[in-house]
Amino acid sequence: MLQKERTTEWSRERYIKINVDCPRQFPDEIGHLYDYLNQTERIVSCLLSPDRLQGPFLQLDGSSLFIYRSAPFQLLTLCLRPELHFEAISNTTGLYLISKTCIINGLGEWQKLVHFQLYANLTPYQDGCDIGFLGFAKVVLKLSLIPWKPGRWLGEMALDQALDRIERRLRRGLVRDVMRWLERILD
Repeated sequence: MLQKERTTEWSRERYIKINVDCPRQFPDEIGHLYDYLNQTERIVSCLLSPDRLQGPFLQLDGSSLFIYRSAPFQLLTLCLRPELHFEAISNTTGLYLISKTCIINGLGEWQKLVHFQLYANLTPYQDGCDIGFLGFAKVVLKLSLIPWKPGRWLGEMALDQALDRIERRLRRGLVRDVMRWLERILD
């Protein structure tokens, strides 16, 4: 008996708190972090490998579209290389990254059945002496496949890997870049 095709959706989300050791010479530390987040192209470039990044392509609504071709990674016997088209929007409340399309090269004909989405934001925070960024990232995987038990485990593993990579990039690349930027302001 043939099984009916259906769409399955899995998602993972993560909140990330990133402390920044701001030089104390700044009278308005939180204001400087908001100013930093207005530099959309700079932030996207510090988070993602410039060799794999294209853009920004200015959209009619004023947002910036970027294309990122990820490094290949192995998932079982497949060598996958995601290509993410995403929008970066900076406004008075923070920086927002929203996926438009994602092509997962290496899936062959299955590519049509797998859809990936990303939503992430960064906002400055100050809590007593602590200052930095609050981040939120949500990744979603939608599959239009005949139900397959290992599929959920594989899908959730891929989503967890994506969130781990996002968090590493924020903790390393973003913190290094904002510190460099703040030091230049002091000079």
